[in-house]
Amino acid sequence: MPIYEFKCNECSGNFEQLCRVDWEGEVKCPSCGAANLTKILSRFSSPGGAGGGCGSCASKNCGSCK
Repeated sequence: MPIYEFKCNECSGNFEQLCRVDWEGEVKCPSCGAANLTKILSRFSSPGGAGGGCGSCASKNCGSCK
């Protein structure tokens, strides 16, 4: 099961949730309990990926990139 990132449309909180692909209606905000959520397009990094860099900086050219 993938981890999705959500934004609550009621309290504006952000949170991550491990859930099924067809999560609609099953996930609730841990802060306020609302089910009125928007799934956020999350960024991810992959070691040795095509873009290179570490994924922690916008330039992909920082001192921590390997």
